[in-house]
Amino acid sequence: MPNSNSVRNQVKWGWIFFFLMGLWMIAYGIYGFTLFALQPNHWDFLSQSEEVHAYLGGVFQALGLSSVGFGFLTIFVSYFHFKNGSRGAWIAFIYYPIFFLTAIFYTWPGIAWIPLLSISLVILYFSRHMLTESTEEPG
Repeated sequence: MPNSNSVRNQVKWGWIFFFLMGLWMIAYGIYGFTLFALQPNHWDFLSQSEEVHAYLGGVFQALGLSSVGFGFLTIFVSYFHFKNGSRGAWIAFIYYPIFFLTAIFYTWPGIAWIPLLSISLVILYFSRHMLTESTEEPG
């Protein structure tokens, strides 16, 4: 039976994956937020209507802003909580395999999400000790 400390050391780097996902979400959010300002004719292939352009621009700005916020949240949780073995951080990061699995079926090309799904599942599997051995302070 492997030593539990050696298993913990094997996945100690797992927080870096989620940290990078946070950075990626911030970059994507900035792109989405600024897309309408930088490329106002980006949606010409869909419609020439100014109302449609304004609507799509507003949607992308809202999604971009929320992605930036979610990216910062992911960075802070990964660095300050997942890295230190918090049960709550482990539970929160179950979101990522669900997100990647959904993206496989609903985005193109879906197969591109498989490595991220695999990495997130491996990290969560090997760090499952966080569910029973949390380092969180009571209260």
